[in-house]
Amino acid sequence: MDQLPLISVIIPVYGGERYIHECVDSVLNQTYQNIECILVDGRSPDRCPEICDQYALRDNRVKVIHKANNGLSDDRNAGIKIARGEYLTFVDSDDYISKDMIKALYNVCYRYHVLLSQCNFIQNGRFKDIDVDNIKANILTRNQCLFNLCGTYAMTFCASWGKLYHKSLFENIIFPYRKSHEDVYTSHLFFEKAEKIGYIAECLYYYRQRNDSLMAKEKRNPDLNELEANKARGDYLKKRGYLEAYKMQALV
Repeated sequence: MDQLPLISVIIPVYGGERYIHECVDSVLNQTYQNIECILVDGRSPDRCPEICDQYALRDNRVKVIHKANNGLSDDRNAGIKIARGEYLTFVDSDDYISKDMIKALYNVCYRYHVLLSQCNFIQNGRFKDIDVDNIKANILTRNQCLFNLCGTYAMTFCASWGKLYHKSLFENIIFPYRKSHEDVYTSHLFFEKAEKIGYIAECLYYYRQRNDSLMAKEKRNPDLNELEANKARGDYLKKRGYLEAYKMQALV
C-alpha cells in the first residue's frame, strides 16, 4: 500500500445548518487523509451555503457546488460528476462518521480485492474506538447481499451512506432524478455489479433520524414513493432471476 488512492466524500447539503459542522469536521478529521470533500449545496435556505464556502477557504481538500434544489439524487449525481477519487463515499449532512470509517472501509477493499465495502451504523448513540488495522470483514456474495437487502438488515444494506464504492461502479448507474428512496432504486444494482462486498459489523456511521427530515415526514405521511421504489426493485430482481431476494422482499 505504497500510495493511498484519493477518496471522494460527497455530502449533499440542504437545511442542515445545525449539524453541518459536526458532519464536515468528522470527514476532514479522518485518519485516512488523502480525501477530497465535495459539498453539494442545493441552495439551502439557511446559512449552509456560507458555511460551505468557509470550509473551502480553510481547507483545500474541500470543493463546493452551489446548484438548484433538485433533490438528494441530483446532488449526489452532481458530486459524482466532479469527483476525482478512485473511490467514493456519501455522508448525509445531518450525520457524521467515525474518525476511522474511511480507513477501515478502504483497508477492506484493498485486502480482499472488492469494489465495494460497507460498515454498520449506529443511531442516536456514540462511537467506540476500534483497531482498524486488525479489523476483519465478512466477504458476502452478490446473492447474500441482495437477500440481506430485502430482509432483516434492509436499512444497513440499502442505504447509500456507510459504503465505499470503487468509481467504476458508477459507470451506467446514476441515482434517479427527483425520486425519493433513491437508494432502493440503486443499491441492488451496485451489489450486482460488484459481485461481492466486504462487510464490517462495527458501527462506524452515525445516523441521525430527525423529526423534520424527509424520511421522517414520509413515515408519518406515507405516499406511493416507497411502494413505487420497492416495485421497481422487485421487478428487477425477478427479471434477473434473484428469486430468493425477490421472495424475501415480498414477505416484508
